[in-house]
Amino acid sequence: MSYIVFKLNIQPDILLYYRKHKQFEYLLYDKIPLAFENVLEIELNETNNLYELIPQKTDEQIFRDLFGELELTTIKLFEHHKQILSQFKNNHEIHYSHDFLKLNEVCMNKRRELEKNIQE
Repeated sequence: MSYIVFKLNIQPDILLYYRKHKQFEYLLYDKIPLAFENVLEIELNETNNLYELIPQKTDEQIFRDLFGELELTTIKLFEHHKQILSQFKNNHEIHYSHDFLKLNEVCMNKRRELEKNIQE
């Protein structure tokens, strides 16, 4: 099994609120994982600050097949993203190619399909 790390966009005012109230760790280790559990209806296992998402309501083989497809597509998307970041570092411009946008849409659809199958 492999792991892919993506950023989670949280608005700056939310981050400042939790820092100001000395609840930043609560946000990271309780609030965000709970949101994943509630939205995706999954179980989370945490080990060494890595979270394993475990579907509760799906046939294991179907899930593995769908996840495998999503994983391969996401790896391709991640490679495209690295190229975009590299271009930004060189010329301070961001350009999302048609291929990147199309692949991003494919990934979103595969994630939705996976979430739908988990919830059934």
